[in-house]
Amino acid sequence: MSGHATLHDVLIEIASVLKIERPLTVLDVETTGVWPKSDRIVQIAYVTVTPDQQVIEYNQLINPERSIPAESTAIHRITDEDVKEAPVFREVALAITEALSGNDFIGYNFRFDRQMLHSVCDRAGVDFTFDGVALIDPLQVWQRLEPSTCLLYTSDAADE
Repeated sequence: MSGHATLHDVLIEIASVLKIERPLTVLDVETTGVWPKSDRIVQIAYVTVTPDQQVIEYNQLINPERSIPAESTAIHRITDEDVKEAPVFREVALAITEALSGNDFIGYNFRFDRQMLHSVCDRAGVDFTFDGVALIDPLQVWQRLEPSTCLLYTSDAADE
């Protein structure tokens, strides 16, 4: 064994230590840009640990039904060619939201992911809410611990 913990291992440990009562999900989205009202998801990935320590992984490319800007591809390396045969969000929205409903979440800069997921669900006509769930955002923890170093990394772009 390499001695490096996997996300799977860490989630099981977190579930055990916290004695979670609801599924806990690490969620990340990749997008065509930073504007939830107009940009689209090109990939959604999550790993969920259940209270009985089962681990569920999901990773899906999404066809955004538009070109992916070169600036975005430079960040996440997902191209138009990669997503051309992928489902559009409305085709997988119900399955994704059902799998995530009632979960608690961990996500770096989760405010952006949450707003993006809300926007694409609204466009797909699928109800989904994060109301009443626990959200753990390591970026917010870091910003509270090191506020002077975070000034360059704070962006309100996701709020637009």
